Parts: sequence; structure tokens; C-alpha cells
Amino acid sequence: QQLSDAALHYGSTTAWTSQNVADAMGYMALAGFDTNEILSATPGVLSLASASGEDLATVSDILTDAMTGFGDSASDATRYADVLATTQAKSNTTVGMLGEAFTYVSSYSLEDVSTALGAMANAGVKGSMAGTSLSSVITRLGTNTSGARDAIEALGVQFYNTDGTARPLGDVIVDLCDATAN
Repeated sequence: QQLSDAALHYGSTTAWTSQNVADAMGYMALAGFDTNEILSATPGVLSLASASGEDLATVSDILTDAMTGFGDSASDATRYADVLATTQAKSNTTVGMLGEAFTYVSSYSLEDVSTALGAMANAGVKGSMAGTSLSSVITRLGTNTSGARDAIEALGVQFYNTDGTARPLGDVIVDLCDATAN
């Protein structure tokens, strides 16, 4: 009843119909969200769908898959909506393409991965190609495949902290950009 009431409420107070909202809630349920999690996530999903111009049910699916992939919960839906909307607005990508890319790479923070994917999109590498490429870069740096980590360390860029944990991807990329500026 709570979900039905919420769908009716959002259907009468937003640009979305009650059926659209119910369909989006259905995707959240399929992702394993319980009633309270669906109610918590719905405003973020509606916000992102409005900002992206994409279908509400599709955005719900992308958001729930991303939250699951990155290991976050429904309470993070608004944060996810904000990050994806910002990435779409500041780069040459869409929420749909980000969703494709997240399928391949969710080993870092949402913010770091989204920033990297936005930069890649601006260079023409988008969607699943961007996700696969970014995953490959991270794997090569993490395992030192073909001396990738040795090469960036020779430039003075560290992939790992002194305690053995991986540094934030954004920090590594900034350091790598600085080290290769000229």
C-alpha cells in the first residue's frame, strides 16, 4: 500500500505518471530493494530521469544496478542521481552510456569512475567500450601487467598507498596528468 500511495503521489506531483513511477519501483524490487529502500530511492530516481531525459524505468534499472555494483545501498540513490547527472552535464556522455560502462568497472568509488568515464567520453570513448577500457587500465596498473605500474612509477606516480591499498583513482589520474603534462 505504501508503494501504491507513493506512486500515486509522485504521479500527481511530478512530470511522471503513476504507472511510470510504479514501473520504476518494479525495477527496484527486481534489484532486491525492500519497500523502505524503494521509498528512499524513488526521489533520486525521479530526479535523475528528469535530468537525463531518459525513460524512468530504464534510469531506475541503471541506478539500482550501479548501486549494487559499487556496493552501496538505496539510501545512496540521491548521491548517485547527482553524480550521474553532473557527469552527463559536464561531459559528452549520457546516463545510459554510463550505465553500460558501470557494468564493466565498479571497483572504485562512483565519483572516481564517473569522472574517468566522463573524461573518456570527451575523447570519444563511451559506453561499454569505456567501461572495458577503464577496467583494463585498472587491472594492468593493479597487477603490473606488461610493466604498466612500473611505467607510471618511473614518472613518480604511485598506484598504491604505503599500506598496500589502492590510491583513489582520481588522485592517480591527476598525478599522471601532471607527470605527463609536457
